Amino acid sequence: MILNDPLTVKEPKERVASQACLSISQLLVFNSVATDHTSSVTQHSREKECPLPIFVALKIRGTTRSKTLVESIYNIGLSISYDRLLCLSTEVVNSVCAHFQSEGVMCPPKLRTGLFTMAAVNNFDHNPSLTS
Repeated sequence: MILNDPLTVKEPKERVASQACLSISQLLVFNSVATDHTSSVTQHSREKECPLPIFVALKIRGTTRSKTLVESIYNIGLSISYDRLLCLSTEVVNSVCAHFQSEGVMCPPKLRTGLFTMAAVNNFDHNPSLTS
């Protein structure tokens, strides 16, 4: 209502939500957390984790590789935390590895016949516990 003029006399047959409305809605859901008055730590629920906060954290990390910037944006309620971002990244990598292990091959699931395919591969030995 704030963005789309609630005083409009004629309602359009199909109202399409703008990206700004969708983004604000996602941030409202993401930031609606139960407050614990005994702790100063805000704990976001994974059930209320919307795409926008994840996208913002991924975009910032992918562009700047800055942990402090991701944490600063998290502290003002616009993205997930850096630690949660690392957890999501690890979950995605582990699920891809599990998929390739279940298939018994290391190739994309959608190769097409008659299409020249070339690949460059790195990190075959993905191990999150390694530090180098």
